[in-house]
Amino acid sequence: MTITIISARATGLALLGAVLAVPAGGALADAVSDFYKGNQVKVIVGGTAGGGYAPYSRMLQRHMGRHIPGKPQMVIQYMPGAGGLTATNFIANAAPKDGTVIGAVQRSVVRLGLFGGKRVAYDPRKLQWLGSLHQDVSVCVAWHSSPIKTIQDAFDRESVIGAISPNNDTGQFPLVLNNVLGTKFKIIFGYKGSSGITLAMERGEVAGRCGWSWESLKSQKGEWVRDKKVNVFVLLSLRKVPDLPGVPLATEFAKTEEQRKILEFIFAEQAMGKPFMLAAEVPKDRARALRAAFVETYKDKAALKEMADLGLEVIPMSGEEMDTFIAEQIATPAGIVNAAKKAMAVRGEKGGGKEKKRKKSE
Repeated sequence: MTITIISARATGLALLGAVLAVPAGGALADAVSDFYKGNQVKVIVGGTAGGGYAPYSRMLQRHMGRHIPGKPQMVIQYMPGAGGLTATNFIANAAPKDGTVIGAVQRSVVRLGLFGGKRVAYDPRKLQWLGSLHQDVSVCVAWHSSPIKTIQDAFDRESVIGAISPNNDTGQFPLVLNNVLGTKFKIIFGYKGSSGITLAMERGEVAGRCGWSWESLKSQKGEWVRDKKVNVFVLLSLRKVPDLPGVPLATEFAKTEEQRKILEFIFAEQAMGKPFMLAAEVPKDRARALRAAFVETYKDKAALKEMADLGLEVIPMSGEEMDTFIAEQIATPAGIVNAAKKAMAVRGEKGGGKEKKRKKSE
């Protein structure tokens, strides 16, 4: 029989090594907790306080802090402009890169990044995604007294609709319908936020608007839906919703395979309807902690009750799921991406449609 003799010194060194090795993961967790304890995390929203992104951002601001190690205070800042590009560019370039800034950016951020251009100062491939809190279905609506009752009416006659800018869904989506399918929307740009367009609809300045999230419409103007003040005539999405069973998808009107692929590329982003992100340079351990806290927040019963009380659903997508989804979007053939970019260009006229900038005095 062989007897192995281990010296006390060797045993002591082994035990010491084990003790030093064990807290490595804990030390990382403690480092994250130590960083966030007493710190402040800012949620920067690429829209207005009255817009559709705001309530989801406020949900995060009110509930996520208790799920982050160190339980930091969370505050919110609204930074509208350029269809969400102002906020995205700021977070990617000028904001602190230490994990104290979360971007509540618009769902078009990946598509606009792929389109490129002088106003885009970020690479969507490098951003770190926390996830999304909703999977949107956007709609086009017309005021009840307007002649637009179905999407066919938008093909048959010119209809005036309001929009914020050509960089925002309210402008981009009707441009796509004009330039790809041949609708005859006369788009008036320059309204200040969603509230500006809704006021114009009530005044009769415009017949309607496109690029309005169905959930946001029900939350912001539920009485319009209840009292049939507006007519939803087309869905700008890849999926239908049970409470709008008779409303068609825009993709149903594609006449060619290319048209269908263009529309699918553009409307696929509805799946990441309320996205949240970090700058590329945020340390990985803090990014992982924030991702985990994001998941706990969309499972939080108090947070979900708050949203339910507002009449809003939470249909989440985790950071890992968003990574997969965005990789698929980025893999879209260049020809389709370029065609989609052209479809969102302001051309003056297409299929009878026109674009016009709203006068400040209006």
